[in-house]
Amino acid sequence: MEKLRELKIPVRLRKHPVVIDGRLKWNAAEKLAFLFLTGGVGYGLIELLWRGHTHPSMVVAGGVCFILIYGVNKWLRGHSVLLRSAVSAAAITAVEFSVGIVVNRLLDLSVWDYSGEKYNLLGQICPHYSFLWFLLCIHLVWMLTKAARLSAEK
Repeated sequence: MEKLRELKIPVRLRKHPVVIDGRLKWNAAEKLAFLFLTGGVGYGLIELLWRGHTHPSMVVAGGVCFILIYGVNKWLRGHSVLLRSAVSAAAITAVEFSVGIVVNRLLDLSVWDYSGEKYNLLGQICPHYSFLWFLLCIHLVWMLTKAARLSAEK
């Protein structure tokens, strides 16, 4: 924490939540932590349901991905759900490739291997799974949009 203060990075986590007009108010650090944890747990659960097992690196990747999906949704607000979903799926694919290069190629942990899939890139990503991420992102983007609208209405 002292190192963060030296870098003049504001980190303020509150001991108690702040509620204004019946709504929970979060600062940026709290919102990012919530998004990271939600995405990490969600990604891990998807892996458990799909493959029957997961790896800690996938929980970290999931947290990063959900923060990116949230950011894309805010950045492209007003654009179609399909465009926001496509950009989000591309971001997930980029994270999956980056994490795959580190954990599968550099650290040789063999967390996954898509080398049997058509048109794979170094066995780390492939169009089949990118398309599945796109389909999931349609639902996630819709949920984030709905949540933003409900929050604005209160």
